[in-house]
Amino acid sequence: LLSRLGQLDELETLLQKAEVVVGMKKSQICHEYGILHELRGAYMEAANYYQNAILHSLLNADIASYQAALERCLLKLELTEGEERLENRE
Repeated sequence: LLSRLGQLDELETLLQKAEVVVGMKKSQICHEYGILHELRGAYMEAANYYQNAILHSLLNADIASYQAALERCLLKLELTEGEERLENRE
């Protein structure tokens, strides 16, 4: 919800607290960190979190969702790197 509202600093604070809560799914925390960094435009860092979400998940449905997020993020990374190359040519 916080990511949808653009309250990214609050989201990051909650995720830091969630990391030490017993019973929290590490895969879900990694996914949320991925969303946080993707919304901030830190696509490489987001991709790393999405990869970790996949590695910590045992549910095929979750893995498919994390894989889609990873692919989306890698596409954004590719597009922004292409934009940077175009700007450097100008």
